[in-house]
Amino acid sequence: MRISTEDYQGIKIISLIGKIDSSTYRELESEMLRIAEQPPGKILVDCSQLEFLSSSGIRVFYLVAKKLEKFNGKLVFMNPNENILRVFEIIDFSSDFSIQNDLASALKEF
Repeated sequence: MRISTEDYQGIKIISLIGKIDSSTYRELESEMLRIAEQPPGKILVDCSQLEFLSSSGIRVFYLVAKKLEKFNGKLVFMNPNENILRVFEIIDFSSDFSIQNDLASALKEF
């Protein structure tokens, strides 16, 4: 797994590349929590290059969302491929997070 970050109009965009599983989630957790501790707490996760997401990775997202609550922050997801979207649907991820198909739609969520 690789993590790439960029700033866009006060929003931190995190691009996830590869697989998030039991051997890689700690890196994701460390990086996302570090970012979540910095106001304004707006994080957009680009899932377009994410190939696999285990329950360990999902746990990281909920942990980060809880941390963002301190800043009235928000965690939004965009552009999941078919496999990742299927995982999101199975766990009803959209009841807790906004999942958008493109950058323009995702930015409107902030």
